[in-house]
Order: sequence, then C-alpha cells, then structure tokens
Amino acid sequence: YRCAQSEKKVKSRKGVREGAKMRDKGCMDTFACKGWLNITVYEELSVVDIKLSHAEEHIPYWCIDIPQNVCQFVKNNCQLTSAQV
Repeated sequence: YRCAQSEKKVKSRKGVREGAKMRDKGCMDTFACKGWLNITVYEELSVVDIKLSHAEEHIPYWCIDIPQNVCQFVKNNCQLTSAQV
C-alpha cells in the first residue's frame, strides 16, 4: 500500500459541474514521501512480515469523518430509499 498522499498515487483530476461550467474537483496535497506499507503472509510458517517506510514527514490527511448528526440521521432513517432522502 502507498501513502494516501504520495505523489506517485496521483490520478488525473476529475471535473465537477457547477451550473454550466466544469470545475476541477479539490484534492489532497501530495508529497514525495516514499510512504508505503508492505505485508507478506507466509501461511506455511504462520508468519507475517510487515515493512513500513515513510521518508518525509508531511501535513496530515484531511479529516473526512462523517458528522455525528448525519450518522444519526442514517441510523434513524435506514429504511428510506435514496429518492426519499
């Protein structure tokens, strides 16, 4: 796995329609952090080898938590269809 903010992970930007115009969708800052996680499972030995590398400290990933009121709304209204919401 690569760091979510690795510049090697960058994909082309997607446009977002705002009225009649297309705008670039916002995206995370990226860095040459060389961050990766490698997990190798050796089933025959019952061993897992985990390697973690991150060469550059950078700003943290944006908070993408779902607000509590939205979580509660979903729990309270899970029977609704998307059209009803």
